[in-house]
Amino acid sequence: MKWLWKFKREIWIEDKLYLIRYYLISKNKYFNIYLHHILTDDFQEYYHDHPFKSLSIVLYPGYIEERPDMNTSYDFGYKVIKQYYWKPGAFIYHPALEMHCINLYKDKPSWSLFITGPIFRQWGFNNGRGWIAEDEYKKGVRND
Repeated sequence: MKWLWKFKREIWIEDKLYLIRYYLISKNKYFNIYLHHILTDDFQEYYHDHPFKSLSIVLYPGYIEERPDMNTSYDFGYKVIKQYYWKPGAFIYHPALEMHCINLYKDKPSWSLFITGPIFRQWGFNNGRGWIAEDEYKKGVRND
């Protein structure tokens, strides 16, 4: 599997390596299949969404997902209504507009397959006061 290491992207958040994405199906406009190696919890202070419908298949050892109550906003963001522990073998469907964050289970890095549909909008964050496009978020615009 040495070939796999050639088709990867490291995703850093601040000074920490968050995720390594291996491209199993080359990036294209119809769908993508990635192997994700999640190395640490989401760092963002706000929940994020994705610009496409997606399906995650948890491989090992699992992870915890938080989803907010989109109808209840607080000064510090949304209230979590549910935490899910996704075990190996779990299939998780996400509509494009669904907000969430991923955290490691027992601080162990996690592996999953991540399958996306076509991109139909930007992805971004929501801090409880409104949706923020990813590029604006990275520039420091927080709707605070």
